[in-house]
Amino acid sequence: MSLIEKISDQAPSLTPSERRLVETVIESPAVAALGTAGELAKSVGVHEATASRLARKLGYDSYASFRDALREEFIATRETATRFEKTMAGSSSDTILGKLMQDEARALERIEEFISPEQITTVADLLMSARRIFVYGYGNAEVLALMMVKRFRRFGRDVHQLETDPRGMAEQMLGLVQGDVILSFAFRRA
Repeated sequence: MSLIEKISDQAPSLTPSERRLVETVIESPAVAALGTAGELAKSVGVHEATASRLARKLGYDSYASFRDALREEFIATRETATRFEKTMAGSSSDTILGKLMQDEARALERIEEFISPEQITTVADLLMSARRIFVYGYGNAEVLALMMVKRFRRFGRDVHQLETDPRGMAEQMLGLVQGDVILSFAFRRA
């Protein structure tokens, strides 16, 4: 279970202080992953023991274990390369392209386990009837967002790509009105 899933599961039982810690961890995971419980707690204005309690509440033995999980999940490591190496080793094809195609085909075969045809129809109707469409993608998902902007323009839709800079995004979103839709893409974690 990912750290975000653990936080979601525990959300109803979190105290206001623990919620502030969680918000800080989500906003700046690298800072939390590289610092101590005391540093995180001080940045939020809570006692160090609150950070340690939060780690235990999320299922970690200590804040150090929690910090390790943060590093694994949020800080760029060799994880992507390692996943690719495992994919290559587990494939029956002899070529990189063949292995990539097999992996993508398996992922596409499972798509209806996550998204139903009815959901796709509902979202398509919403998007095509929207006054304006705002599209957001961060990191690797930014390419998908750009592609969607181009596709919606081909349909004659009034579409705008939201900036990834928080201030720029906030300025763009000030003009949102009823009938506007935001389409957001995130890979692996929201």
